[in-house]
Amino acid sequence: MVKILRVPKDASAEQIQHALDDLFTGPTMQDKGLINVIEGKMYDNEEPAMLCVSKSTVTLHTTLLKKIWMALQNDGEYGRIISDMKEQNLSLLEKEDVKFKLEKEQLYLHHKRRPQDSDHKEAYWKRAIPDDAHIKTLIMQELHSVPYSGHPGFNKTCDRANSQFYWFGMHEDIRQFVLSYPVCQIEKGRHQAPAGLLTPLQLLERKWQDISIDFITKLPKSQSRNDTIFTFVDRATKYVHLIPCSETVTAVGAADLF
Repeated sequence: MVKILRVPKDASAEQIQHALDDLFTGPTMQDKGLINVIEGKMYDNEEPAMLCVSKSTVTLHTTLLKKIWMALQNDGEYGRIISDMKEQNLSLLEKEDVKFKLEKEQLYLHHKRRPQDSDHKEAYWKRAIPDDAHIKTLIMQELHSVPYSGHPGFNKTCDRANSQFYWFGMHEDIRQFVLSYPVCQIEKGRHQAPAGLLTPLQLLERKWQDISIDFITKLPKSQSRNDTIFTFVDRATKYVHLIPCSETVTAVGAADLF
């Protein structure tokens, strides 16, 4: 689905963000006259002030829905809840801090301890997912690995899952799935600034202007109880000085040896 969002030039960044949030959920910003939404195709001659936005939603296949329903009935906790609701002919059931709902052979739940309001990103009712590794993997693949998902990171994948589904240990399962997915490991993006161009080393004008030092440690102790060699190398002539010392030598002691 593609929608074209026409934003006025004087709109603030906050207004544009609210417009994007409401574009596929409700006409709040449109009612206030802040944006004008036009549904249709994208054309090459659209005005620069227009923003074309697309959004996809996850729809489970009928076969997967049947697998979820069968696994729910065989699940220990969810199976008992479904049996109690069927025996008492209930469509809603409250158990401690959780509300359950049966609808079209699917079990939905809502945690009452989590506040829900109009600005909350999570749905009020979430589809209950049984403790079945195969079903969980199929859902995580749909949320993360299909081409239109774009292989998002852990946080975005969790947000997508939280908006529609619930199963115990969801965050840890998603973390392990994202961290172990081959494509994400191979195509990991870089987060460092560009290294820049290579530059040559400065040309030296005299001997011992630039030196390198190092310690050769873990050697057998000599008669004078030395077990380390302190090395000095002149970068201009490659001349080397070797000074015996102890591995416990301090910075002040090394400076005195130099």
